Amino acid sequence: ENLNSKYLIPLKISEPLESISLDTLKEFPAIVLYNYRYRSKSTAFKLLEEYVKNGGHVFIETGSNSPEGESTNLPDFFDFNSTTRKVMESSWDLEIGSGTIIDGIETDQFGPPEYEGSGWKFSVAGDLSANANVLLKNYAQPILVEWQMGNGAVLWSGMNLPYHYVRFNKSVERKIFINFLSSSFALKEHVLPASK
Repeated sequence: ENLNSKYLIPLKISEPLESISLDTLKEFPAIVLYNYRYRSKSTAFKLLEEYVKNGGHVFIETGSNSPEGESTNLPDFFDFNSTTRKVMESSWDLEIGSGTIIDGIETDQFGPPEYEGSGWKFSVAGDLSANANVLLKNYAQPILVEWQMGNGAVLWSGMNLPYHYVRFNKSVERKIFINFLSSSFALKEHVLPASK
């Protein structure tokens, strides 16, 4: 999509989540949590909750090997109570919901849900709250969910979307992520001031 530094400047942080102050987080319109880490789960997710309530946007991926990918004791940050990690069929049975992030997405254009001859491993959400908006289900199980929290919003994926995109290079999967970014801040070209 040629989203170069005129459009956005990503910052990769390898420190534990709770080592970043709320004031620092507020400087960023969106946070992507992928292969993230923390020392204290409760402190880290309380910090994220405050960030979102103050207008921040979070994309959190638990389809990779995160502790929240399979849990019956999720922090209040999540709008569902449990996740289960499972391998599904090596073909899709997708149901698409409604929402800005999923608008224009053609589910028949996804790469196959398989990894080296086996089915793809998903983290599926269970016992969702009324506030949760399911954007995508596979075999009737939620794999992409969004919810509002205060003045901000969270997009959760249990499908390891970044890695699935890199593996199969399907533009429709990239579009989901771009829709998240454009719903979080104005994704337009910024003209930098001339240096003096």
